[in-house]
Amino acid sequence: MGLSILTALLKERGLKCNDATEESARYFDVLLITLYWWKDVYSLHKFIQKAKINLQKRKPLVICGGISALNPCVIKDACHYVFIGDIEDRIDEFTAAIQGKTEWEEVPGIYDFKKQSVTLQTASKICPIVHTENRQKAVSRIEIARGCTNQCRFCVIGNYKPYVEQPFEVIKKLIHSDTQKTLGLFAPNRGGHSRFSDIEDEVVKAGKKNIACDIRLDAIPKVKHAAAITCGIEGYSERLRTAVGKAYTRSDVISNLLAAFNLPKPGGGTITSLIVYLIDGLPAVKKEDYAEWWDTIAEVNEKLTKKVTLFISRSWFTPYYLTPMQWAPCDVYRDFNAEYGRSPNNKLHAEKRYDKITIAHRGGTPYTVRRIFQILAVRGDETAAPIIKALACSRKNQRLWTDKSLYGAKNFMKALDSKGIKENTLCGEWPRKKPLPWHFIETPTIKNDLYSDWEKYKRLKEGK
Repeated sequence: MGLSILTALLKERGLKCNDATEESARYFDVLLITLYWWKDVYSLHKFIQKAKINLQKRKPLVICGGISALNPCVIKDACHYVFIGDIEDRIDEFTAAIQGKTEWEEVPGIYDFKKQSVTLQTASKICPIVHTENRQKAVSRIEIARGCTNQCRFCVIGNYKPYVEQPFEVIKKLIHSDTQKTLGLFAPNRGGHSRFSDIEDEVVKAGKKNIACDIRLDAIPKVKHAAAITCGIEGYSERLRTAVGKAYTRSDVISNLLAAFNLPKPGGGTITSLIVYLIDGLPAVKKEDYAEWWDTIAEVNEKLTKKVTLFISRSWFTPYYLTPMQWAPCDVYRDFNAEYGRSPNNKLHAEKRYDKITIAHRGGTPYTVRRIFQILAVRGDETAAPIIKALACSRKNQRLWTDKSLYGAKNFMKALDSKGIKENTLCGEWPRKKPLPWHFIETPTIKNDLYSDWEKYKRLKEGK
């Protein structure tokens, strides 16, 4: 979505913007590339090679942005500049640089791999732009808010982006003026918008359907109807949820999941399936945390009056940039599947306990070597860039992407050690006195002391 906003703003200023392919990319003057997931870091290196772009020629000029560009060190050999943060407030300077009216190094937020520091840019307002995606059918996406007031300790967006709402009257106008019948009114915490209920009502008045499904667990009571529901619970136990800053009690989880399953659907009936996000590998997670989760689900099952499906989407904890948990250790070898309750044949030991809930899965915790690839792309320094490039581009390294063995993962970690990337640096708790790879990013919008917040997590995870 960020790249869609940028291109829309550039077009408003008279610049031509087109999609690039591996075949056409090298003929452009400027390539704008957004990196959202950690895998995009690898894809960038692969794209530059396949597109036969010679970065030394500086045509095209390659400029990256997005959340996964907040560690520029790992993409040093794949672009010329990195824009750090959100573009809206700097679009005029950015446009002037594209037009050759000013130097790129003079654009606030631009990092050129030589500067001693760069200031993180944030948006003071949201541009009223509708982005239409052509999936199975056309969907118009409208951003109703940016940032989040909750600031969970693991979340990049909640910690560095100030909370900004799109005014209700602007949203109302976009809802009614857009030609599509299917909308996605999105925000990191859309239920937190001060006019959330009014926005939901406006969609109904316009005779349209809002397919946005992400909602905070504690905002479910605000929802009047929904086509689908997805919510982040994150911690398997109340102890872990409190530690990460999402202090849902066990009672909160039970009551709100039950409320979600009772929500009316626009076409009739009520919700019969929903998705919850959980994080494996939070520092100091114990087997007892997983046991508490299954006991919680058992209680939901007892109180249900119909059969439902609960999709569980598990991710692996990664210490992301500009968050209190950027100093946290991560466990690349631990068998979270076994602790979660899945047997080698991929079935749940606990599944037979539920007569009304069917447990299903979307995705899951990556196997060990993929965890190493992920932490390398997130926490690597400049020495990681050529390794990431080799992993992405070298044909002989492709087998590593599918190696699920613990033996293969440990051998790969030894290979990294031989290149100067130490396992303890990559995966252990980062020493406070040692600069993080992105230490040169100045963050005036982050008001709280991130390290103090990390120390608070360490106390809370022990129940102190």
